[in-house]
Amino acid sequence: MRSIRVAEIQDVLPKVLVLNQLYSTRILSTHVEPLARHIVKLGIEVGIDALLAEGSPCVGDLIRKCEGLRQYSSFASKYCSWHNPTAYPIYDSYAEECLWQYKKQGGFLEYDRNHYDYAGYVGIVGAFREHYGLRQFTFKELDKFLYLTGGHLKGKFVFAALAEGRLGTEAIVSIEPRNPHEEVPQVSPVNI
Repeated sequence: MRSIRVAEIQDVLPKVLVLNQLYSTRILSTHVEPLARHIVKLGIEVGIDALLAEGSPCVGDLIRKCEGLRQYSSFASKYCSWHNPTAYPIYDSYAEECLWQYKKQGGFLEYDRNHYDYAGYVGIVGAFREHYGLRQFTFKELDKFLYLTGGHLKGKFVFAALAEGRLGTEAIVSIEPRNPHEEVPQVSPVNI
């Protein structure tokens, strides 16, 4: 196997830094370079660029499983999504909460909240999209809905970013602060 070249690290390292800053993925500063090296190594060993281009769901798990580091699942999904937004939904705690609440309310898919990998998450978001007849929406559009609704369900104030135009979406602007007794919003193209 050939060694990692400095130019390859210089190509991947800014992507890791920018995604970490842009999405607050909480990658520790001491983990940024090892994670970038890991991604470059995946390029050499398994051809990560080709897998990203074809939308292989295993890539998210390959990226998040960096030996010696914690598993950065949210970062891995965002890295994949930025390379191929039509194939990779973004995983984060808000989106996961939103999907779980819809699962509890409507049963669009049976799954164990604590036991699935990124490929399983892609399947969960796909099942959500199918169940609610949302095939016309891209993963990127669904990501916005899941993020905002999940933030609302978790009682987080994410609507300031929406009001300031930082999220650039028309999604769910009419939702009031979370009432613990309310159901999750009805899913329709109007609120995505």
